[in-house]
Amino acid sequence: MNKSQMAKLAAAAGVNGLMYDPNAEGVFGNVQGYTVTIMPNANNRVYYMLSLSVSRMGMAPNPADFKPLEKMNKVLSGCTVQRFRVNFLVKLSGNKDKMAEALHSALDTLITFLRTNGYTNCCEHCGRPEGVDAYTVSGNAYLLCEPCFGQVSEAAAQQNQTKMQKQEQVLPGIVGALIGSLIGAVVIVIVGQLGYVAAVSGLVMAICTLKGYEMLGKKLGTPGIIISCVLMLLMIFLAYQADWSITAAQFYETDFFTAFRAMMDLIKEGYVDSGDYFGGLAQVYLFAVIGAVPTIIAMAKGAKHMVTTAKMRSAYAPVSAPAAASVQMPVQPASSPTAPQNVEKDIEK
Repeated sequence: MNKSQMAKLAAAAGVNGLMYDPNAEGVFGNVQGYTVTIMPNANNRVYYMLSLSVSRMGMAPNPADFKPLEKMNKVLSGCTVQRFRVNFLVKLSGNKDKMAEALHSALDTLITFLRTNGYTNCCEHCGRPEGVDAYTVSGNAYLLCEPCFGQVSEAAAQQNQTKMQKQEQVLPGIVGALIGSLIGAVVIVIVGQLGYVAAVSGLVMAICTLKGYEMLGKKLGTPGIIISCVLMLLMIFLAYQADWSITAAQFYETDFFTAFRAMMDLIKEGYVDSGDYFGGLAQVYLFAVIGAVPTIIAMAKGAKHMVTTAKMRSAYAPVSAPAAASVQMPVQPASSPTAPQNVEKDIEK
């Protein structure tokens, strides 16, 4: 989330008595006895995930009971229920005042519904009503009691340890890279035959090849990067040559294989413009590099041996009363950011 969006979300949160955690890039707080988190949606900068955890007479909520809220308030959509946890997509767009008003509307509708129907705040894992706080584990927000936070942290560390211990399997990885590169090759040919610039398909080739190796090879290490890149370069050339050969075969009314074998001769003799041919090939290779570099970096970051877990807290205080006057939200302020913060760990993978 960019700094501008971050600032608007922080301001909208403060107006509604919530707080913004700059490390988690999300909002948390207590609204009339209900612990709430609002996290950004990776696929959309307008929609955020509003989550809380509730029970009624010790029982997990029924998803069907919450669906009518989507019709009651246009800000709320995409309701999902996972055991005790209830998630809504909330649309927060425009300037900070409009975001604050939309958030106020969503919270007002949701909290009124919970109170009217007898739902109480609880831990999303065990349903325990006491000591529920907002935590982050590996970038994901949770609504947990302290014992369950410890269990979730330990499970994340164990899962990461298992991932670390996986050995790179080169032969299956080569098969995966080959399958991925074939997909990329098909895309290059299809895009080229449709009359579009095939350069962008180099991105597809890079991502499919690297991901294919990782999926079957279990891990993308140095051998996998080298093998994938070599295979990628070869398949790009073959696919690009195939694309031109199909066109040449149609133009000269011959078969594909004859055109494929004769392509270099056609270039030498001037029947195929060398500038167009090699210029287009260079573009595909360039886009493959553009796709490969960030993909490799992202995979490397995903393999870092550190799982971070922490209690959510804020560097910002809720806004003052004059600034909040435009949104009259009958909610209790979030608990102080200086509340006990003794549960915070950095777990070495």
